[in-house]
Amino acid sequence: MRDGDLEALITGTPDAPRLVVKRSPDGELRAALDAVVQQQAMNAELARVGLDPAGVRAATESAHVSVTSLETEDPHLGERLGLAIAAGVVLYMFLIIGGQMVAQGVVEEKSSRVVELLLSTIKPTQLLAGKVIGIGLTNLLQLVIIAAAGLIASGVGGVLTLPSAALAGTLGWGLAWFLLGFFTYATVLAAASSLVSRQEDLQNVISPVIMVLVVPFVIGVSMLPSSPDSTLTAVLSLVPGFSPTLMPMRIALGVAAPWEIALSVVLSIAAVAVLLRLGGRIYSNAVLHTGARVKLRDALRAA
Repeated sequence: MRDGDLEALITGTPDAPRLVVKRSPDGELRAALDAVVQQQAMNAELARVGLDPAGVRAATESAHVSVTSLETEDPHLGERLGLAIAAGVVLYMFLIIGGQMVAQGVVEEKSSRVVELLLSTIKPTQLLAGKVIGIGLTNLLQLVIIAAAGLIASGVGGVLTLPSAALAGTLGWGLAWFLLGFFTYATVLAAASSLVSRQEDLQNVISPVIMVLVVPFVIGVSMLPSSPDSTLTAVLSLVPGFSPTLMPMRIALGVAAPWEIALSVVLSIAAVAVLLRLGGRIYSNAVLHTGARVKLRDALRAA
């Protein structure tokens, strides 16, 4: 012991073990020996009063607390969480990319004066609707291909073991929310981009809209993994503009009630209708004005 060949030496009898150390004993080893001594003392006391130590020990070891769970734990919670984050990221990226494509197209047509030729045959609102629907369907096709490929690869690789109905529901709602979100943001971005005539000025008018899209994405990926039942995310998922990102994530996690989904869809459709009317007015009054940036107040007042 003094030379350091041994860290500890246990001597004595089984009923009274003795621990010899150079300086201070290891806490875990001392606790283990204390438990042995205490058990031996209890056995001796039980034997003294005429009880069988082995029988008493068996009776105490078989005693357990009764547990009643009000809610069963979801065995697929980890997969649902991964699917929710993936849905949020993909929808966020496609909404950003698709919205910017619409905005850049509007400015390009305006700066090249192509829009003047187009508006000689169709109405401004028809041109706006056609642009939004065309780019939206293109992005929707890309989203379907990417989502289907990802789900198939995950299923074949054994990464996802969720029921097919849950996967199909998540994919279906994700596509539906992409369309609602795209029509919402693309309409606003198209109206905002019609206020300027140069690509250099485009970021100044679309940045506030992009920031509105960033906020729900950040809230979703930061709060939902740790608090799927968060009241804040539940309330925000009903707000048009926030719903296209937050609601698909909550649906993938399985925490969105049917009435919440229905209410968010109704509110989003109503918001799209209002934005289409308002955005169409701004687009109609600003798209033919070249040169200096058109003020939003003038574009709303012009008609």
